[in-house]
Amino acid sequence: MKVKINSKTEFAENYTERFNNLKNKLLEMTEMTETTDVKFAGYKIFVSVGYKPCRACVFAGIGDTFETAYKTACDKARKYIKTVRANPDWLKVDLVVKEYILTVDEFIELAQKIKKYYFKYGIAFDSMYHFAFLAQEVNAAALIKYDETDSYSIGKNVKNSKNDKIDELVGLSREDLPLRNKCQLNFYNINLHLKQTRNQNVDTNEFKIQQLIIFDTISVFSGNPENRDEFFESSESYESEIDDIFEFEFEMETRELYKDRRKINEITPQVITGIISKSADYLIRTIHNSGKFIYGYFPAFNREIASYNSIRHALGVLGIADAYLTLKDRKDRNDKNDKNNKNDYLLNPLRKALEYLTTELIYYSGENAYIVDYVNNNEIRLGALAVSVLAITKCMEIFGETAAAEEKAAAFEAKFEGLGLNEDDMTEEQGAKFMELTLKMMFAGMGY
Repeated sequence: MKVKINSKTEFAENYTERFNNLKNKLLEMTEMTETTDVKFAGYKIFVSVGYKPCRACVFAGIGDTFETAYKTACDKARKYIKTVRANPDWLKVDLVVKEYILTVDEFIELAQKIKKYYFKYGIAFDSMYHFAFLAQEVNAAALIKYDETDSYSIGKNVKNSKNDKIDELVGLSREDLPLRNKCQLNFYNINLHLKQTRNQNVDTNEFKIQQLIIFDTISVFSGNPENRDEFFESSESYESEIDDIFEFEFEMETRELYKDRRKINEITPQVITGIISKSADYLIRTIHNSGKFIYGYFPAFNREIASYNSIRHALGVLGIADAYLTLKDRKDRNDKNDKNNKNDYLLNPLRKALEYLTTELIYYSGENAYIVDYVNNNEIRLGALAVSVLAITKCMEIFGETAAAEEKAAAFEAKFEGLGLNEDDMTEEQGAKFMELTLKMMFAGMGY
């Protein structure tokens, strides 16, 4: 989808100040970066410009100094922004700090050893970065093609082959499943991505690539201050604290397991509450009228994922219920004058999602009840059962708060009892495993 061009001839630009703030924050990060290892001279900087309706456009700049590289990338980005005539919803700036030169075979081995669609390095086809892609582009635009196969390997066995150079690059992102993916560069998608986001009409398959560069970056991210209300709750109790709670320029995490998440330097109750609120808002926006969640999207194909997972549905219900109970003492952000309004906007979506869980995903057999993944060969899911017990319990607490909800709570209680009764069908060993898993889900399952 293309970004809509603003019909106004002028707009109150804020991106210049944001570019300056991002530059200063990135310079601070470079001073704290312990090691850099670039193979080619010069600074390489990427500026990503994002608008909600479309993919981000990425602009690269190279220079002998940080300033010249940054200016080159920003000048390209400014030109694009001026054609759109609207301040970007998001800006992100990356600085290349490590480069590795790989042959095509080494690259394929690396891609096969890293979890599918979790490739963590950028790719450049030339040292001047004329054709270069951030790691996020590689995954979101499916620039690596994975073909499932039972027999493909390099040498005897890629997954178990010993290659210190490649294994070090794999790090903690190793694919633990049996090797079933034949990897290769997807030149069709690469060409399409270049045309859509950079207006470059080339056939990269004609490059006859023998080796390429993979690179790692440090990065900073900026939201649009115009969208302030989308970051913060506007209740009166937070109004005076908002600017102290959050910045609009974020460092991105560099630790491997946290990489590319926004870094929060100080965890406070206000920050936690804001995150809970916005996470709940996101969850309820993904609920269909039927009560079913949007399971996810294939970003490369811009379409919704058709499959479903009962555990994640139950976790979604539990997440919204927990959020409501955490936030219930606040007034609804949309109605400051109503002192009694307590985030009731969460309740209707919660009811729908709970109803879908109890009527569509739970299979009743006499007095017993089971959680079934109908799209996964009718598999009975013990983990989903554990989370559903927790979710229904939370909802009983919520819907039992008023006399009008007592009947509904009683119905949920009956379903709760049904979920517990099927333990009689288990052996003693199976029952012990059920309780162990339930306890694990109580603590680990909250992480989504």
